[in-house]
Amino acid sequence: PREAPASRARLLAFSEPKEFNGKDASEEKARAWFNRLKSASRCDGMTGDEVCALFGDLIAGPPRQWYLQLKKSTRTSWTELTDLFRVQYCGKGVSMASRYYHASKHVDETPLEYLYRLNVAGMRAKIRYSDGTSEEEREHVELFINTLGAQEQELASRLTLMEVPDTATLEKKLRVRQRSLAHQKKTLFGSNRFRQKAQTSTPTPARAVHAVQITTDEYDSGREGDSDEAQICDQDRGDEERAKLFVTGHAPQQDNARRDFETGGAVHDRPNCGSLRHSKGDC
Repeated sequence: PREAPASRARLLAFSEPKEFNGKDASEEKARAWFNRLKSASRCDGMTGDEVCALFGDLIAGPPRQWYLQLKKSTRTSWTELTDLFRVQYCGKGVSMASRYYHASKHVDETPLEYLYRLNVAGMRAKIRYSDGTSEEEREHVELFINTLGAQEQELASRLTLMEVPDTATLEKKLRVRQRSLAHQKKTLFGSNRFRQKAQTSTPTPARAVHAVQITTDEYDSGREGDSDEAQICDQDRGDEERAKLFVTGHAPQQDNARRDFETGGAVHDRPNCGSLRHSKGDC
């Protein structure tokens, strides 16, 4: 008993079995899960008690309620547990004809895949869907159409209007449809990628140039305004200086200083000639 957890750990590391929750209610998937569990237990050399314990750990969802209501002696007997699980979930004891007539399309399979599965069920039930009479072949096609499910109602309506005569013709039409859908999906995916690239590429350089042009225009307009204002100030200053010259008879000292600055010289003190009419520095 102490070695059971170690063996279960080895099994988990070797095969990584998944839980069985029975959500899809598929006999094929239930058989596949059970066969993987048996194969993994053989590879790891597990005993019957260890496999029963692992089986109880992996049962989940509604099937776990079925497992818990079993007798304790049944839950610890791998032979009894195997038989009951096959009857409950793998369709053991159900005739092949009943499986064929109660078949239906699974959500995770394409119509073409469902046709292949229905053909296998027909072979096991000894239904002559491919080499029988035209009526038998047509009945097989009608069974396929009627069991497509709610998700494929449009396809079922089209196939009914086409009056497909046999399985070979039906297979060709389904194959063409599947290729067409794959091509449309590929084309749509490519156009979406192109549209996304077109949306992400923004004309950043054009915006930058436009912004520079706006800045340059504003700068030039500002410079033009400044030059006009400077010209007006110079004109006012000239009028003021001429008015002072007309009143005092000489230009202000600021003008001399400006002229000396413009010629690169400096203002120097000049001796007075002694005339009362001349101020200091004007001689």
